[in-house]
Amino acid sequence: MVREEDRCKLKCKYCGEIFESRSPNRKTCYEKECRLRLLRDRNIKIDVSRKKYAESHKGKQASARLPYYRRYRRKSLQKLWGDTGRLVWHESESIDLIELILKNEGFSNVINLNSYFKHFVFDYYAEKNGERYVFQITTRTHTNKTKQHYLSELFGMRHLTIFIKHDLKHYVVKEGANPELAINDIKNIKEVTI
Repeated sequence: MVREEDRCKLKCKYCGEIFESRSPNRKTCYEKECRLRLLRDRNIKIDVSRKKYAESHKGKQASARLPYYRRYRRKSLQKLWGDTGRLVWHESESIDLIELILKNEGFSNVINLNSYFKHFVFDYYAEKNGERYVFQITTRTHTNKTKQHYLSELFGMRHLTIFIKHDLKHYVVKEGANPELAINDIKNIKEVTI
């Protein structure tokens, strides 16, 4: 039991009446209306704080889901694209196949840069309509070529990536720093013609 001297006399926040309380932190008297008003105000504050939190963390929550979405998209693309491995990759960089692809695309003066430099930044060089191009050959569905793209811009050339399917008969040509295959690219895939 609380002793009489330990009780505090406080003023109610809502009705303004003086009441006795056991705690000096109490804001309202013990009447039902004042307690309901206090609960309503607390719920409003909680809702406002939840909304502020959700708004401030909206971008972070979306970015947390992004890697999972990318992995799912890449897996579905790899199922459509097919298995690739080192053997397929070495065969895809054969001179005859790349020359066929580049001639189908209308390029001339094709040079295999790997024959001059073992681990050069670019795989092939070619020209088309007076413009100079450098190529990166890959059998994967995605590639990060920001360094190569930067160097090609520095040399005044355009950078293209050739994605070759594992059967070595189909390919996709894309331009950009971080080219990545999409489902539309696989639907509009080109075939190597001899």
